[in-house]
Amino acid sequence: MLPTHSRLAMIAALISPDAKAVVDIGYDHGHLLTHLKETRPELSLIGGEVLEHAATQFESTYGEGIADLRLGDGLSVCEPGEVDVVIFAGLMDRTILTLLTEGRAHLPYLRQVICCPPSLECHLRPGLAELGLEITDEAIAFKRHRSYDIIVSAPAEQVEAPHPWGPILIERRDPRLIRHLEIQKKLMAGDLSQGLKSHRQADGTLDRMGQKLSMLEALLTRMRANGTRQRDSP
Repeated sequence: MLPTHSRLAMIAALISPDAKAVVDIGYDHGHLLTHLKETRPELSLIGGEVLEHAATQFESTYGEGIADLRLGDGLSVCEPGEVDVVIFAGLMDRTILTLLTEGRAHLPYLRQVICCPPSLECHLRPGLAELGLEITDEAIAFKRHRSYDIIVSAPAEQVEAPHPWGPILIERRDPRLIRHLEIQKKLMAGDLSQGLKSHRQADGTLDRMGQKLSMLEALLTRMRANGTRQRDSP
């Protein structure tokens, strides 16, 4: 079983208690699938991978019968309506959006799309909204000097453009957001110290990452102030 505060365990904890079938796109070493087999044995589990040796390696490590391991790209590994939860852990934001776009036929059947890109994203949240997926929950996982967004979304009739740093994290004044912002400020210090020059487009405007980074300092100040007020309140 995975440690409670690990990235994959936090993803697993966000799966709806009403979920019936989960597909892990790009299951890699299979840690999430084995964790779900232990903690959510009622779930039907599917693992999708593009690497031909992945299933053999998984079964030689964990044995057979844990999950239905399939070879293929993105949501092509299952039929529309076969699963109600899709997990993308460790894939870049643009890759996730490409796979969701290619698998649009699946979206009406989904209860949750859970995404956890390996680095700071700037395309994922707005891209989910463009696909008609509304953010329903958010969390942040930490590992050593890095932080990871975990974004849960679901199909909705009308979806507003979400705040780039996480609408739910900000609304609930999540204290983890402060640490996340501090970590990203350090990781992106080079870009910030250069006035985001590398994110200037030909017309002088900032690209999506530049726009997101331009909000960092003000949001961090605001979140710290909110935290101080909460500690000072009777």
